[in-house]
Amino acid sequence: MLCVPQRRERAARIVSDAAAETAGNLAAPSSATSRVRFVLEGSRAFDLGEGRMLTPTVEFGVRRDDGGAEIGAGVELGEALRFGVEATRNRSASAPPDHTECG
Repeated sequence: MLCVPQRRERAARIVSDAAAETAGNLAAPSSATSRVRFVLEGSRAFDLGEGRMLTPTVEFGVRRDDGGAEIGAGVELGEALRFGVEATRNRSASAPPDHTECG
């Protein structure tokens, strides 16, 4: 059985600023928000033979939100299980074994 471990990191930082003009005696509204997120994902593919693959995946992430009405931090957990079968191409019964196609 073939085992191929993989690891992938993803990081993102989002910053947003918004402002509007004053209206009469009202102060101009403004807002600033940000989000910082880091995710670590790991998977391992298992070859089950006959072109079949089973790939479990797990991910762990942390994030922090700031600004606006909601401020806080959080943890994200995820998992997946992928099963795949390699597609094979059927040859015509009348084609010779050394037959090739171009185009």
